[in-house]
Amino acid sequence: MRLIGAFLFLMIAAYNLPAQTTTTIYGRVIDSVSSQPVAFVSVTLQDGRHGANTDMEGNFTLRVPAGYEGWVYFSHVSYQKTKLPLRAFRGKTVVKLKPGSTVLSEFTVFSGENPAFKIIRQAIEHRKENDPENLRSYSYTSYSKFFISPSEPNHKTDSIMQALRQRPDSVKLTKDQKSLLQFDALADSANLFLSESVSEKKVLHPGQVKEQLLAYRISGYRSPMFSSAAMDGQPFAFYDENINLFGKAFINPLQPGTFRRYDFNLVDTTFYQADTVYVIQFAPRDKKLFNGLEGIISIAVDGYAVKNVAATAADPVGLVGIRIQQDYEKIDGHWFPVQLNTDLDFHDLVFAGRSMKAQQLNFLRDVRINPELNKKEFGDIVMDLSAVRKDLNASILETHRIRPLERRELNTYTFLDSAMRKVRWLDGAFEALVTGTVPVGWVDVDLSKVMSFNAYESARFGMGLYTNDRVSKLVRVGGYYGYGISDRQSKYGGEVKFTFDRNRDLYLRLSYAHDIYETGSLHQNNEGQYLSSESFRRWTASRYDRIDNYKTEFGYRVLPSIHARLSLSHQQIRPTYPYTVEVSGEPQDVFDITEAAFSVRYVRRENYTSLRGKKIFLTHKFPTATFSITKAIPLFDAKDFHYTIYDLTVKHQTKYSGFGKTVIGLTGGIVDGVAPYGKLFNGRGAKTSSFYVENYFQTMGLYEFSASKYAGLFLRHNFGNVLMNKKYSKPELLIFQNAGIGALDHSQLHTGVLMQSMDKGYLESGVGMDNIIRIPYFGLGYYNFGGSVFYRYGPYRFLRQQDNFAYRINFTFTF
Repeated sequence: MRLIGAFLFLMIAAYNLPAQTTTTIYGRVIDSVSSQPVAFVSVTLQDGRHGANTDMEGNFTLRVPAGYEGWVYFSHVSYQKTKLPLRAFRGKTVVKLKPGSTVLSEFTVFSGENPAFKIIRQAIEHRKENDPENLRSYSYTSYSKFFISPSEPNHKTDSIMQALRQRPDSVKLTKDQKSLLQFDALADSANLFLSESVSEKKVLHPGQVKEQLLAYRISGYRSPMFSSAAMDGQPFAFYDENINLFGKAFINPLQPGTFRRYDFNLVDTTFYQADTVYVIQFAPRDKKLFNGLEGIISIAVDGYAVKNVAATAADPVGLVGIRIQQDYEKIDGHWFPVQLNTDLDFHDLVFAGRSMKAQQLNFLRDVRINPELNKKEFGDIVMDLSAVRKDLNASILETHRIRPLERRELNTYTFLDSAMRKVRWLDGAFEALVTGTVPVGWVDVDLSKVMSFNAYESARFGMGLYTNDRVSKLVRVGGYYGYGISDRQSKYGGEVKFTFDRNRDLYLRLSYAHDIYETGSLHQNNEGQYLSSESFRRWTASRYDRIDNYKTEFGYRVLPSIHARLSLSHQQIRPTYPYTVEVSGEPQDVFDITEAAFSVRYVRRENYTSLRGKKIFLTHKFPTATFSITKAIPLFDAKDFHYTIYDLTVKHQTKYSGFGKTVIGLTGGIVDGVAPYGKLFNGRGAKTSSFYVENYFQTMGLYEFSASKYAGLFLRHNFGNVLMNKKYSKPELLIFQNAGIGALDHSQLHTGVLMQSMDKGYLESGVGMDNIIRIPYFGLGYYNFGGSVFYRYGPYRFLRQQDNFAYRINFTFTF
């Protein structure tokens, strides 16, 4: 009874205690001048134990303990500190901050250790465990928005516009004045471009990625290639050694050795929930020439992880201002990005007194940490643009929008959807550019078969037609025809391809070709699924064999990084130049050969986008390696040749923070047995090209050497920008070293062609500069021109000194 009485007493007492509840306040922080949202504002209470930060939309939510009646403080390094009484918050409150200094704080010189160094050092030590890319797996749904808009007009243009508006109707306006008024009205009411998309992304460590586009809408266009998901080039997390922004690598301040390059300054201490957060300013040290960033990074004491970061490219002469913002939250014990923004300011791209701006916004929701994912879901297609269901498109977008579309955004869709109706062909043109095909009903026109160039044919014109997915996703049937202008010969071929599993590249292809091939090129391995500098050499190729080739090929991606191919082919080869090879005591000038071949290719994280059944190459990691074995076998009445060809190609690229980039190429091969000249190795010469050709000897003639066994080493190092950084010149120092050796067996059996071995070793060195001259292009980026000179020396140098030199043009485009 006593226990029961005590229990009832405690229950009654607890019931009559005053409720200890908390209050939640929420609001939005904006710039008092521009009315734009202010991200990463510290929102704290007077007790110093409770705090929050605004997200990139300026929104915040803060729990206030019961009984608190003090002030709410707002601070940001670029704004004046503000405080409001708690009673001022009724519903969603808008807080306006007055801009402070337009420049960040001056860096302080300390007698002891800079207090920011300890925090940054801890963040560097914990970067691997905090990097979301090191999670076993994760998934999320992303809503992204990309738009282009004009800035406010400059003072001069604004004055002109006001004067034009005030003119009486009796005063006629010129055509230019009317255009100016029309553009001004558009700029005030709509964006110049708008794209939204919803996608689902899954990642399985290490490096297996699958993202599907679920819904999209684009102003004026219909192709998903214009969707914000497809165009997203934002860095995912702020932990990589280099932060890649639009093709340029910027050294991350959260890397070992950072104090040699960056200055840091502790500018504020705030709170996120109950955790202390340090706000640190960073910028490149004075007189340090490297691709650096500057901005503000917030480090949470909980794990010394990045809470948020706002960084800009520290390039005083860049035509495009680049700014990234990232915000992280702790989800299931791991810090994970929940919002990613990138701002582009094309300050030199000015029209009607307004510069152009672009912004990419990504909101990550439904984040799952370390979910169980099926390995079979993943392949080399990291972005699938073909999964959109038209019947659900609008509802999916509406569900995932962070907020309803504003009037300006609705106007953008209305205006551009109407204005672009007459140029719908731009959708197809862009897709044709990236896929290399033009769909025409049930067939695709292969653009690579329409026109090509080389020194033997001069130019080839033709057509290639292949069935597309509208006919069948399993079977593709097609063929091509081409006609050479100089050789006046027809070339043609056809194929049937069965694709059993696109995710695993499982296919069977049956083909026939009546065509030509460059001597010494059939054995060369495919080093990448993208355009390379080797195309420059193909333009100058002049020695070809005619071939009739019947081929069966089977391919399969055995492992995520390993692709295997097995083939059987029967060939009849006719040289287009006087040549015979002695086989079994008899000279031959037509060769019937049957070959069985096996090749394996290793490449890390080779990524593609999928669009209407086409794979579009994106990126890959290094190293890459390809090894193949080709054996001539006595089949289909081909009994004269019994050789075996072994071929190896390796390429690796290494980047050094602050010291540039090294690219190494290794090639080698062996022909064991007697083979026709066209099957031998041709020395890898590229002297006739005006442009640098990677993994070739720049001072060597195209067909100067022949080899039945050879090895080549190609080394290139780019030191980066080490001299100066000016608007019209940003030179990068290059050095080259190439070496090769080869032997030619059975040379006495070949007649009609001058064949020279390079068994004494071939050597060439080079030096050059990229970006010597930079020419601005419409305020978007730079055409960069440079040059290199190569020198041939050693046993195969020429007597005339000038013949040992080769000169190359270097050309790139950068932002």
